[in-house]
Amino acid sequence: MSGEPVVTAPSLAAHLATAGMASIFLSLFGGLWMVLALNSETWLWLVACVLIPVVLLLMRGVGLMISGQQARGPALAATEERSIRAAAGRRIGWVVLVDFGAMAVAANILYSAHLSAWTVAAIAAVVAVQFLAWPTLLGDALYYFPASLEIIGVSVVALTMRHHITLADSLFGLVIGLTLWLTVIFLLLRGRRVVALLTQAAGEAAASQ
Repeated sequence: MSGEPVVTAPSLAAHLATAGMASIFLSLFGGLWMVLALNSETWLWLVACVLIPVVLLLMRGVGLMISGQQARGPALAATEERSIRAAAGRRIGWVVLVDFGAMAVAANILYSAHLSAWTVAAIAAVVAVQFLAWPTLLGDALYYFPASLEIIGVSVVALTMRHHITLADSLFGLVIGLTLWLTVIFLLLRGRRVVALLTQAAGEAAASQ
């Protein structure tokens, strides 16, 4: 049907490159939030609950990008391959720039207003809300999922702990960190399906030559 989107090897490759880079960034960023959540625990807890999960997720993210590159085979020319990776890198770069810029602005505003106790809460809220822009920036509706979970989680923690907000920093870290890691898991699981589709497209392209 003419109204249905056409899935092509370049579009799948672009999706996979973006998802792979996003999973790497979110794995590391989620790890930072988990360090905040567990900063009062011993180093054994940090190794078991932060370092090991981050390393495993990073390995899977890099593996996804490598698998996608291998699956593309002759379906894409080398110049097109480089163009796709560069475009994905630019998109992720803009996302990171917007994220950390917004967090810096929020922290400075609270410091100027003598509300530094709310800094972690505000940064968590910024992280949650900015995910609403990710579907547009990265062209992937999946990011509405972490946006919804984080907005709800951060709101609940902020409301219930508003009179003791400094005690809630670890809770904010837990909400954001676990949500980011869960998003990475979804990206990786869906990426396996994309690799399969890309392998099929590469095989069809090779057979037609």
